[in-house]
Amino acid sequence: MNRWTYSINEVSPGVYDIEAIRDTHNSIARKGFETAISEVLRDSFQMELTFGTNPAEAAFHVTKGYKNFWTSTYYENAYGSWEIHYPKTKSRIELDGKDSYISMIYNPSKSTEAYWNGWLPDLLKPDCAYFQKLLYFY
Repeated sequence: MNRWTYSINEVSPGVYDIEAIRDTHNSIARKGFETAISEVLRDSFQMELTFGTNPAEAAFHVTKGYKNFWTSTYYENAYGSWEIHYPKTKSRIELDGKDSYISMIYNPSKSTEAYWNGWLPDLLKPDCAYFQKLLYFY
């Protein structure tokens, strides 16, 4: 079961109604352009932190909720490392919990170059591109 569920509906060309609902029934809602989707993802991450969730686990739950059709694994005994991957394309998002490093990697058999990577503490910065990149990563 996902901790976060996202509802994204295009109400007119390029304008979306977005709602993020946590399993505790807390929610975040916004209406706007595509950037509003990444803002809701960022706000979900921030809200998760206010519940006392550590940043690695918070990033996992927000990412897993948004990529709800992807396969996910959380390795609690490996410094909170996790991976979420899309079996069809072999693209994956992974966090190395020991180094606090997140990477988005397209099919690794075709390229070793990351689509996006950065440090876990970067997710706390307002200009961090992680949540925007998450929208277009398949």
